[in-house]
Amino acid sequence: MEEQVSKGRLLRRVDILRRQARRARRLAEGLTNGNDRNPLLAFAIDADAEADSLERKAADAKEVVQNASPIAGKDRTKRLPHVWD
Repeated sequence: MEEQVSKGRLLRRVDILRRQARRARRLAEGLTNGNDRNPLLAFAIDADAEADSLERKAADAKEVVQNASPIAGKDRTKRLPHVWD
């Protein structure tokens, strides 16, 4: 059974994968040996592909919100009085 994952968690994972892919490409640019560069570029391509897949899942996912806050349901839009007024 597949675990339900929130849209936010999927998007955070997408962000991490994209950053890792960019970092791998930057590292690969500085390398002259193809034996060192090619695995980094392959990793970047795989990370981008996985990020694309997760991004599509996030677009279809429902937002799963579990509010464990003790003040859940209270009006949080009220402004606190300014001490310096």
